[in-house]
Amino acid sequence: EANMESLKSEIAAKTQAHNDECTELNGQIKTIQQKKETVEASFETLKSEMDAQKEAHNNECTQLSDQIQTVQQEKQSVEANMESLKSEIAAKTQAHNDECTELNGQIKTIQQKKETVEASFETLKSEMDAQEAHNNECTQLSDQIQTVQQEKQSVEANMESL
Repeated sequence: EANMESLKSEIAAKTQAHNDECTELNGQIKTIQQKKETVEASFETLKSEMDAQKEAHNNECTQLSDQIQTVQQEKQSVEANMESLKSEIAAKTQAHNDECTELNGQIKTIQQKKETVEASFETLKSEMDAQEAHNNECTQLSDQIQTVQQEKQSVEANMESL
């Protein structure tokens, strides 16, 4: 019986030690479970934050991509406008040059006509000077004829009186 009691005591002590160890292990499991839940909650929070940051990053990238596309379209529009403006300026420059060429031709023609008119004027002036000289000569001859007629009348009158 003493062995039995000793065995019971030993079993009770081992059972108590086992129970104490189980209690301690259960406490550790509970602590680990709480830590696991805390880590899982932190992980979920971190995952949510990362998802939010990822979505914000994607939204920002989409906005930047849209802005880049808009800027590229504006650039293409400006380049097209520049090409159009260059073409318009080139056409206007060519039209101006053509007009200048035409005006220079007209000026040259007018200059030639002016020279022709000036030459004609000089010829006409010479002819008018010659006509005036002729008129003067005719006037002198007319005066001489009148003088001769007067002298003739005077001579005839003298002849009659003789």
